[in-house]
Amino acid sequence: MVIEAEKELQVLNGSNPGTWTLFTNGSSNVTGAGLGIVLIPPLGETIRQAIKCHPITNNEVEYEVVITGLEFVRELGIEQVIIKSDSQLVVNQMQGTYIARESRMQQNLEKAQDLVRQFQSWKILQIPKEDNVEADALANFASAAEVKNEENAFVIHLFHSALDQDKNEVNFNNLTWDWRNEIVKFLQNGISPEDKKKAQALRRKAARYCLERGNLYRKIFRGPLARCLGHSRTEYVIKEVHEGHCGNHAGGRSLVKTLIRVGYY
Repeated sequence: MVIEAEKELQVLNGSNPGTWTLFTNGSSNVTGAGLGIVLIPPLGETIRQAIKCHPITNNEVEYEVVITGLEFVRELGIEQVIIKSDSQLVVNQMQGTYIARESRMQQNLEKAQDLVRQFQSWKILQIPKEDNVEADALANFASAAEVKNEENAFVIHLFHSALDQDKNEVNFNNLTWDWRNEIVKFLQNGISPEDKKKAQALRRKAARYCLERGNLYRKIFRGPLARCLGHSRTEYVIKEVHEGHCGNHAGGRSLVKTLIRVGYY
């Protein structure tokens, strides 16, 4: 949605300082593992994310979602965060009340502690399950979702554990072949055409873009990042801008300016 783009770009440009609240919950079952993240700013709209990940245990998935959520928060430039989880184990281990004895849990704890030390201030609180229903719903949805096509484009897919350095790859199968794919493949994996002239042209072109949490953004001179759209989403966004709170405009040029202003490219 247009509001979602405005919200993301506000965050990326640090226009919402203060203490943010991060609700996390994990789901692990026979259909897979899912992470639910709900990030609430001091002012403005809530950010929600459903993430599909590799099969892991119930305890590990609770750490996975905290670590993934904290990495997301740090990437957005947020300095103060309160983490709210219904996992007694994770909360007490991070508070130092419980000791992590199993090797994998020790690694998860160390990873989470390394992340929270990067914040100006942080705390983690255990909350009842009934106060965490939104993150729980996102986690359950992600665990059951099949990330194969554009219908599930709002579900991120992590192929590796947060403990596996430099291996958290985003599933780009949901990007049907369009103008973004060549740039995404180059930025993510360094894949370029064999033809030297085409490869040089792609490198120059890709320098104007960046990847943030699996989304492709265009760098705007003296302006915010603009989220890049493919053909399948363009018609929907144009329709929404026409009918939404930005609806009063005249002509194509004005429409283009409106789309850029709300954070799309």
